[in-house]
Amino acid sequence: MQAVILAIDSKAKRLSLGIKQLQPDAWESFFAAHKVGDVVRGRVSRIASFGVFVELAEGVEGFAIIRRFRATCRARWKSRRWRSRGVRFQDR
Repeated sequence: MQAVILAIDSKAKRLSLGIKQLQPDAWESFFAAHKVGDVVRGRVSRIASFGVFVELAEGVEGFAIIRRFRATCRARWKSRRWRSRGVRFQDR
C-alpha cells in the first residue's frame, strides 16, 4: 500500500496518512479530455429553483442556470421530469 504523509505529531507519536492524494484529480482529468464548446452528457443530480446541477463525471458536477434553457426545457424543468433523465449540454 502507498500513502502520502499528511501530518506528523511527534509528541503523540502519530502520523496522518492519505491515499486519496495519490488518485488523479477528477477536475484535471475532465478538463484534459474536454474543451469549451464540447457537447457533454450528464445526469441531473439536483434541481434548484434557479437551475440544475449535473454530474458530468465521477467527482465532477456542473451547474446549468435555468434562464439559458429553451422555453420547452424550462417547462419540463418546472415539472421536475428531469431527475432520472440524462441531459446534454453545450457551452455557447
